[in-house]
Amino acid sequence: MTQHEEQAHERERPGPTLGGAADRLARSLPGYRVEILQGRLIATPWADGAHALALS
Repeated sequence: MTQHEEQAHERERPGPTLGGAADRLARSLPGYRVEILQGRLIATPWADGAHALALS
């Protein structure tokens, strides 16, 4: 493979994405809400029953 072919192959390979990281985190943290907010990856646990009752 020539250097030019290697460089073209490098560009075709997808790099890690924030969305991909969010998907992996959501699978590894069941019970957490995973969001991307203003370019940041946020994982927060779901509110418990007492919290939901206080809000309603």
